[in-house]
Amino acid sequence: LLFFTAFYFGLKWFKEGKWKDIIFSALATGFGMMTKLSVGLIAFPLGFLFFVKLIKDLKARKEGGKTFLNLAVFGLISAPLGLWYQIRNYLMYKVPLSYVLRSDNYYQDISRFTPVQRLFGFYGFPIEDYYINLGSDGEQDYNIFITEVKTLLFGEDNYRDDFTMSMAGYALLITLLIMILIAAAGFVVTVIKAKKSEDIWGDISMILLAVTQVGSIITFSLKYPHICSM
Repeated sequence: LLFFTAFYFGLKWFKEGKWKDIIFSALATGFGMMTKLSVGLIAFPLGFLFFVKLIKDLKARKEGGKTFLNLAVFGLISAPLGLWYQIRNYLMYKVPLSYVLRSDNYYQDISRFTPVQRLFGFYGFPIEDYYINLGSDGEQDYNIFITEVKTLLFGEDNYRDDFTMSMAGYALLITLLIMILIAAAGFVVTVIKAKKSEDIWGDISMILLAVTQVGSIITFSLKYPHICSM
């Protein structure tokens, strides 16, 4: 919610240049990072919009100073809100700002699978197997995409022993896969039409947002080869 709120108001600021929009975007970014540091990935699409607007204003010789001031205020609001806890922990306990605790759970370990398997090693969804496999109760899930699909629907819950839930699960799985295909097709159409779009910079920022998110998930999952990382 806070991630997309930050993006929405950042996009509004890019189009209209209003103070309230940059402030709302900064607040959403800061509070979002306070809940989970990875919300800071919003910096990629927002940073792109900031850069484009700054260049456009400087070229037109108008409001360049205001744009600089807007960006400074954004940083002064979002950085303290988003990083105070990490800075506190670093100063008090020397905990690195982006520290992640590695799991020592044997069942969670999937380091034996190669990056190729993690990305392209697809396997089927038999009736007992479309809930996540955490290792302790059977085979491990290791493919990032398949695990994302499973946990999008069911989290880490297991309803394998309930016939009704298993049947409902199939219907939900098929529906979700159709939605993913529609979203993927929409993404391709957006990329193809971006050059002709009246809002090309907004479209490019959304493409950046999507690529950044997917890239982050893949990078994190490969860096920390545990089921829970996915």
